[in-house]
Amino acid sequence: MLVITREPGQSITIGPDIIVTIGRIRGQSVRLCIVAPPNIGIVRKDGPPPVKFRQKIFNVPDVPSEAVPDAE
Repeated sequence: MLVITREPGQSITIGPDIIVTIGRIRGQSVRLCIVAPPNIGIVRKDGPPPVKFRQKIFNVPDVPSEAVPDAE
């Protein structure tokens, strides 16, 4: 297991296609923003039963993460 420290707006890359950005930290809650190809399944495994998320498709140009507003 790799454990790293990131702050809001900072990202990590997993392989060539997956980017995980810290969107917001509030108390014990962390919002993750995940960019991945549509064929990659994203499954939340913290509570029974696991929930598979359907990815939303956005036509977003490549912009620095600090230029992306925090969505509510």
